[in-house]
Amino acid sequence: TKFLFKAEDESNILDLEFEGDSVPKALNFVLTVLAKNQWYKDGNSDFSLRFKKISQVAEEDQIDPAIQEIADGIVDAEANYNSWTLMHRYHRCREYLCRMEPTSDNLAWLMVWLRYSAQRLLDWQRSYNTKPKDLTHATQELTKKIAEVSHSVRGASHDAKGMLVPDYILRQMIGTLGRGTGEGQKIRDQILVIMHRHKLPESSGNFYEQWHQKLHNNTTPDDIGICEALLGFLRDGGNMQTYWRILGEHGITRERLASFERKITLEPYFHGGIEHDFQDYLGLLKSVHASTDLDTNAHGAKWACSGHLQGKLDEIVHNKHHWDTLQQMERVLSALAMVFEQGDDGNVYKRKDLMFLHITLESYMRQQFEKIAHVHLEFRHEMKRFGIMLGAVYYCFDSKHWRACYDDWNK
Repeated sequence: TKFLFKAEDESNILDLEFEGDSVPKALNFVLTVLAKNQWYKDGNSDFSLRFKKISQVAEEDQIDPAIQEIADGIVDAEANYNSWTLMHRYHRCREYLCRMEPTSDNLAWLMVWLRYSAQRLLDWQRSYNTKPKDLTHATQELTKKIAEVSHSVRGASHDAKGMLVPDYILRQMIGTLGRGTGEGQKIRDQILVIMHRHKLPESSGNFYEQWHQKLHNNTTPDDIGICEALLGFLRDGGNMQTYWRILGEHGITRERLASFERKITLEPYFHGGIEHDFQDYLGLLKSVHASTDLDTNAHGAKWACSGHLQGKLDEIVHNKHHWDTLQQMERVLSALAMVFEQGDDGNVYKRKDLMFLHITLESYMRQQFEKIAHVHLEFRHEMKRFGIMLGAVYYCFDSKHWRACYDDWNK
């Protein structure tokens, strides 16, 4: 937002007008001189102008006592429990979801909690070993409950701010979780099968055994990144730089590997002939831990989709490496429209898989847009891109305002 320069006193002025309920509590901002690429802050923080008294803010932000109790319970568990893992967090989240009224404001507390967890800002394991089948069970129960609530609130009105419906927040919640298929025990079993088949030593002092111990005692979504890094290392003829590059793409550092209760401190060594088995193992890990993997969720949701939607998903997967990004975005928008209209027949498992498919298509659409966000396109292609993104926003938020915009655009 540009300031207006007043020549008479050489001052810069910016007028912002707010009316009624649109007055914010405060305005946080930084200043910049674009021509010089200079930025100004208030020390280490943004500048801040408060428009309401603290007493007014406190009165507006009063929390329902039942929700305050839940919020206090979350903080207590995360900060003070000695033994705490993803499994415990998922069980507790399901318990809270059963207790609360599923309004946008209430669900937002759980969504932020799960989002913090997915971003690794909360512990995934603290002084407790979780069997893979137990984590899978906890994930299944939570995702099932989210789907049940989603079915019950579909068509609910938007919140007072006019943007978020409960179903959108529930979809964001499920997007922080793995699919939680019934394959949890196989994570333990299959790594042993691979090690025995290829005579990888089960003695301490090598990467494969260290990873095996982690998988056996506490598998987490980190294992997808570790497996993909191992596969990259093997395909690149044992190039260690490839291994660490792929780990970095997943946000996994040496320090994080060493921080596991079953530490991974050693690097893999090249062993021929194991790539195919670990490729299959990656599919197993994704079936349990991945939330927005295109191949996994397109395949997993097919049974819940119409024949037309199944064909569109096959088209998307088949063309995911094609050069024509705009055409792929059109395919994804078409699929989103069909998912949006697809009924669940009251089947909670169908609803769950459709929610995973929806959030996956949203995520994939965003990736496609980011690929060409800074590409200069011809006017007709630019307009096509804009129309696709407008449609994607509508199918994401299900807002009457976005619907009106999208309908106007298509006239």
